[in-house]
Amino acid sequence: MRATTHRQRAWALALTAALLLSGCASLQPEPVPEPVPEPVKEAEAAPVPKAEGLTLAAAAGSIETRPAYIRGSKGFFQPDKTITRAEIAQIFFNLELFVPGERTFSDIAAGSWYHDAVAALSGALKGYTDGTFRPDRTATVAEFLAVICRVLTVKLPERAEDAPWYQPHWDTAQDLGWLEACPDALPDTPLRRDAAVTILNRALGRVPDTRAIDSLENPVFLDVGPEHPAYYDILEAAVAHECDLDRDTWITETLTPPQLRQGLHTLDGSAYYVLEDGSVYVEPGLLEADGALYLVADETGRIYADGALHLWGEDVVFATETGALLTDGAWHDFYFDSQGVYTTGDAELDGYIDEVLAACTDETMTRAEKLRACYDYVRAFGYLGRNSTIYVKTMSPDQASAYAKKIFATGKGDCYNFAAAFYYLARELGYDATAVVGTCGYVWNTHAIPHGWVTIPLDGGTYLFDPQIENYNNRNGISNDTHSAYQVTYATAPANYHPN
Repeated sequence: MRATTHRQRAWALALTAALLLSGCASLQPEPVPEPVPEPVKEAEAAPVPKAEGLTLAAAAGSIETRPAYIRGSKGFFQPDKTITRAEIAQIFFNLELFVPGERTFSDIAAGSWYHDAVAALSGALKGYTDGTFRPDRTATVAEFLAVICRVLTVKLPERAEDAPWYQPHWDTAQDLGWLEACPDALPDTPLRRDAAVTILNRALGRVPDTRAIDSLENPVFLDVGPEHPAYYDILEAAVAHECDLDRDTWITETLTPPQLRQGLHTLDGSAYYVLEDGSVYVEPGLLEADGALYLVADETGRIYADGALHLWGEDVVFATETGALLTDGAWHDFYFDSQGVYTTGDAELDGYIDEVLAACTDETMTRAEKLRACYDYVRAFGYLGRNSTIYVKTMSPDQASAYAKKIFATGKGDCYNFAAAFYYLARELGYDATAVVGTCGYVWNTHAIPHGWVTIPLDGGTYLFDPQIENYNNRNGISNDTHSAYQVTYATAPANYHPN
């Protein structure tokens, strides 16, 4: 026997939608003009607690069809994303909980994706004093609770004269346990997707069947898994299914979960590659698919798609924002071969770099530790005084290559050789290093002299590295602890640096 009459099912579904929008994110609210408060009226129906709602549904039948009332986008659920006022209407529309009215809004254009939903819910939606609905404005918890109460015709308590417009709706939601999973929610809290489905499922008595969800062979969304606190509630809300109300379990025989599209799915610096059977490719390493190369970062299947350098084993690669590795091309003077691997383009120089890395680093070291080891290696080279007639104004790749090869071959050089050597070693470790030339005034003189050093962007700042200055310190009894030139800013460096 099928579960509910259309009226009972609609009433239960309305309750569902209500909670979806009461999202309880602990985000800072943006200033939102207060909707026009409606007079506080007592509705005909009294609030129905969650347990009573389940009893009514079960009395009509043991099987209930539960529609999906929220979706993801391109394979991602985006649990932290906030919900707009238009999306509030769409959720109720998805549940076929219509509250039509005569109200129209001046900013709801015919043909807009939310037009039909807003029209179908106009009897439960409130606008602003200028006649607008502002569909793209982020919804708040209070706004959603108000819509819930209107759709379900919940009897509201009287509002005190000095109380805010939303107080009756807020108090009702608290009394019915709608917000029990969101202790940090405030009336003006922006509505978030993950919290919304958690609350809505509780209000409807839709308890996720964790065993059925765990039995799904493939992911429904790529950005939420069992480790996410709202994972089971998200799938309860997003996967249409039939439920055995006597056992509170999904009927898996009739379950047809959505399948992700084959191919690459990208969002906010990460990507995943979905295979033909709907599973995700999860083997860490290089993946060749659809005529491109991708770097799978870990066993979750996450692919770098952040427009940045990455170190994989002993190789440096560049992941574009599309997820594909850059091949046969350049980025910031980094050159990548047909396999997407960084190369200086000079076989002799590549050989020197490999030798140094083998000599001073090992697999147990972190990338930061390897950088320090390379710096110390270069700092220990012999110093040859700079020819006073040489004043390098810029350092081209060809010049940097020549300077680096000379000091690697002879073990001696001037400031430009030191800078070029460390520059190439840092880049081989995946750092976006720059060889800088300019002038520098140090402890032994009062005027700036031509000099070369290296900078690397780290953690949102630019840091300076000068192995030749520390080489000077070692030769002249100056402590590198008090006069360090390793990963310092221009403001904290032991000398006055002035790039050309």
